[in-house]
Amino acid sequence: MNDKVAAARRFSLHVFRVEEGLGNASLLELPDGRFGFVDWGTRHPDAIQSAFELIDRHNIAFIAATHAHADHTMGIRDVLREAALRDVAVERFAYPATSTHKRYAHLTRARETAVDLGVACSAVSVDEFETAEGPQRPPALAIGDGWEVRVLSPGSTLIGKSEIRAMQKNVVPGNDTSMVILFRFYGGIHAGRGLLTGDAERLTLDFARRTAERFPHLELRNDCLFVPHHGERSGVPEWLLDLSDGAVVISGRTDSNYHPARDTLMAVAYRCAASGGKLYCTSYAKACGDAYHGRTGVGDAHLVKSGRCFGDFTIFIDDLQGARLSRSSDPGEARRAYGLCRVSSPLRQDAAEGSPHR
Repeated sequence: MNDKVAAARRFSLHVFRVEEGLGNASLLELPDGRFGFVDWGTRHPDAIQSAFELIDRHNIAFIAATHAHADHTMGIRDVLREAALRDVAVERFAYPATSTHKRYAHLTRARETAVDLGVACSAVSVDEFETAEGPQRPPALAIGDGWEVRVLSPGSTLIGKSEIRAMQKNVVPGNDTSMVILFRFYGGIHAGRGLLTGDAERLTLDFARRTAERFPHLELRNDCLFVPHHGERSGVPEWLLDLSDGAVVISGRTDSNYHPARDTLMAVAYRCAASGGKLYCTSYAKACGDAYHGRTGVGDAHLVKSGRCFGDFTIFIDDLQGARLSRSSDPGEARRAYGLCRVSSPLRQDAAEGSPHR
């Protein structure tokens, strides 16, 4: 093995398919052996079991809820309790909006569980006020030797407004409060950056971009992008896709016309074709099924049935080679022949037109 490859530092992003429809559930394996949860929108016991098999007895550096919606938070209490049962230390629980006015919201109840278990909790946002020395550096969820995990959005003022609006409507604060999380290696090497966006909307994403511009070493160009809001087209600006040079991930819903949307799948496919990257979806998109139903090759009809695409999968992101797929629970690569991600050239139109696979 090449010595440089052997010496590469690595993040591992473990993505789990959420059975309850829309939802995110991902586990970030840090270079120092600790782990960080980013959302847990499932109560399915198999997902939690799989996550803790990976964790073993290593510490959980953080559990982060990108925002308060149930499809990103409903399983966090189960994660906290499972960690306690297994005697796995959880160092902190972070979230961008308190939503304490909503007594039975999943995030509020998860906070109660965390407090009962002695886990440190804090609302996290990017401080928009400058000190005498200049702008304050964005908050970190974890920092190690040559790497860090930082929150680039939302802004504290934006959260304050959103919480008041949510309180007036008696709902939890929404997508405009979603965290945008950057994990990266530093020390002069570009490769090894990932961007986790939760359900961030354009306003929140724009704020993250402005934050990165204030701190150039936190640039948003990345080797692995987790597409916001499960691939809803209105929430995926072109500039965001243009910043991705490698793997693109969608936690998609089965049998939905909007998550991921056909336009998003095509835009990502063309971007990946131009950059040499690949798209990985947890579920086989309805848009893919609609495009290729009845056009499968001999013996391949099962590949266009609704359900899993890559299912649960792991992507390695290292500081030398960028991002690459390590494993998947389902045959997503075989489904590329019947998916809108199959575009091999930005000039190729057959998938967009729904023509049969050759």
